[in-house]
Amino acid sequence: MKKSIFRKKSIFSKSINMRLITASNIILVLILPLLILLLAADFAAFNDSFYQEKFSEHGVSKEVPAAASLHQRVMEFLKGRSNELPPDFNEREKQHLRDVRKIANISTILIYILSAVFVILIAACAFMLKISRHIIKFIGKALLLGGLLALMLAAALLLFINSDFSASFELFHNMLFWKGNYTFDPAKEIIARKPP
Repeated sequence: MKKSIFRKKSIFSKSINMRLITASNIILVLILPLLILLLAADFAAFNDSFYQEKFSEHGVSKEVPAAASLHQRVMEFLKGRSNELPPDFNEREKQHLRDVRKIANISTILIYILSAVFVILIAACAFMLKISRHIIKFIGKALLLGGLLALMLAAALLLFINSDFSASFELFHNMLFWKGNYTFDPAKEIIARKPP
């Protein structure tokens, strides 16, 4: 009788463990693409060499002679190293940059949270699996499926952006900013000034 009860408990325990492992695997597969996309966006947004290249390509320094210095001060503000925005910007531009800073902060917090959840789930599943070959298979499956999902999302985003940049720009900004808080007049506002 006791053996039967222990066997039922053991089967029930294994069933719960397998459900938890399956759920963890699904969560890991979904977290990985988000983490990769957030890290890529963070890297791109704060990549100074990208901005220098684009400033040179579009001749920004002809229209805004202190563009490099201004850009550096904006980056310091966005990274949270400074609380002051240059006086070159009007209040609308400053409000937009404050909103960008909030989004960058939220993105950074999400990166930390998703990274922590990812590590905790892998550790918990490794503890439940206990056998190294099962752990390796589990982690490999999560990384493979999550990586493939990340590639598919990145390809879809790239296709969407390349097919209609204006619509993708508008959609992206509508999701993150108040309507009208991201459109500027190049004749009056330095944030959107274009070379002649």
